[in-house]
Amino acid sequence: MNGIPFKNEYISNDAYNIMALLKDKAAQKGFYSMLKVNEYQSKDISFSKMPKELFELEEGADLHNPFNSYLLICKEYMCLEENQFDKAKEYIDVLLSDKCTLNGVHKNMIMLDSMYIDILNDKEVDLSVVEEKKMKSFIKSMSNSPSIIRTQYALARYKNDEKKQKLFSERLDRISKDYPYENEINTERKLMELIKNHA
Repeated sequence: MNGIPFKNEYISNDAYNIMALLKDKAAQKGFYSMLKVNEYQSKDISFSKMPKELFELEEGADLHNPFNSYLLICKEYMCLEENQFDKAKEYIDVLLSDKCTLNGVHKNMIMLDSMYIDILNDKEVDLSVVEEKKMKSFIKSMSNSPSIIRTQYALARYKNDEKKQKLFSERLDRISKDYPYENEINTERKLMELIKNHA
């Protein structure tokens, strides 16, 4: 079945990805960059320490192609690492616009990052987003993801729920003991601390 192109709301198979590559030369660079990013991540190297040219999009790159949109996702997270939240928000606005197509996992992660930044910037947050059935199911399935925990902490702080703030702070501490990527944990811990210390 993997030889038949297939794509649903959350994933696409290898055959679909190959078709996406054959149709778009710019995406071939994105695919190469994705492989290199995975290599650097396996060595626990943060996005901000990776070569910047990895994330450069070809002029006119089609953001409906998953390999091109992936590069923007990397740039958005790099901005979070570097506390460049206004720039991260600019990438988020493009990623969530009709100019770009994301799979369900990436879209949900980007939406949650957007909520985190809004909370940090004292903006009103639409809590109905995290109350939707699909989003609640997604968050539950990703309950040990450091970035999910960080945003859940921010949401608890937004709602003045001290019990849940303590719960998510302790959860991040707990998963960090066995989490394989120390740099990612350190980034998420710092992002959580920004919320904790926010007046």
